[in-house]
Amino acid sequence: MKPSSTSPHFVGVRPVCRVLDMAVDLAFWRSLGFSVGYSDRQPSEAADYATISRSGVEMHLQTYGRSQPGTTEVMALRVELRAPSDVDQLYAEWRDKAPIISPPAATGWGTYEFAFYDPSRIPFAFYADRT
Repeated sequence: MKPSSTSPHFVGVRPVCRVLDMAVDLAFWRSLGFSVGYSDRQPSEAADYATISRSGVEMHLQTYGRSQPGTTEVMALRVELRAPSDVDQLYAEWRDKAPIISPPAATGWGTYEFAFYDPSRIPFAFYADRT
């Protein structure tokens, strides 16, 4: 088969995040302005799988018990914003709601970002290019 002359167009990435307690994680993400889309059970706090979204960013949450090491490893997630001013605005909105581990700062790799851990200890960084 001959390769296509055009490349596929990626639409987005929707990570599946490990959750130890769905009710705790949903409360956290709701406090940050995310809304629940799909959940495999009602109420969604009792779900094993749910989706959350805000401003076009969607993440999937899946419960994993503490006895399931190796089922999934913790990964760091980086969420890109449009401009450094968006980073500052989001930080101002979230600084009293999320356990910030690094406030907004310029990095050596050309971004401006802040970071926190969610309740299941997944590290999240929200960043924008400094250009």
